[in-house]
Amino acid sequence: MASAQTDKLTIADSGSSRGSSLYLPLGLDQTRFLVIDPASSLDEEINCQLVAMGLEDEAVASYEALSYTWDAEKFSCNIFIFNSLVKVSQNLYEALRHLRDKKEKRALWVDALCINQQDVKERSSQVLLMGRIYSAVRRVVIWLGTEQDGDLQLPMLSKRIEAGSELPPEQTKMVARALFGRRWWYRSWIVQEFLMAR
Repeated sequence: MASAQTDKLTIADSGSSRGSSLYLPLGLDQTRFLVIDPASSLDEEINCQLVAMGLEDEAVASYEALSYTWDAEKFSCNIFIFNSLVKVSQNLYEALRHLRDKKEKRALWVDALCINQQDVKERSSQVLLMGRIYSAVRRVVIWLGTEQDGDLQLPMLSKRIEAGSELPPEQTKMVARALFGRRWWYRSWIVQEFLMAR
């Protein structure tokens, strides 16, 4: 398997061309990573590729996994994988929009896209590999959602904590509610993802 080195990321070339299917069969101990093309603005469409690779491949250690909430909502937002239109939830769309780099490709393991959700056998085998995936990647990126009112206070409070200042109780409560009121904290998988991450 060939790979291309960039300053921040090693992109492995799976060596296979894509036909009409986004999901070619995976080998034993393989998974897919979503490689997101860079974009100079949030308004640009999201273009990606799926790269299959073994978990023992060195490049996996430079990749990341995304921890986010699956929405019960419809898949109403558009992204492009290998120039094919793919519908995703609003929450996943916003995560990909905000997490892509301005200059470099970024590789993320995203369960909704890296696992063929229509293939029950693949879904089952990939769920069994999740512990190894979360342990193998460089880091797990947690997406709590887009900005909300209390979020604006976080940087200011962080600076005050670093400076050793006492925090006003009302501000502290507002920030805590904004942070811990996010849906991500109520997912059943977060403990596993946290414990499995490096």
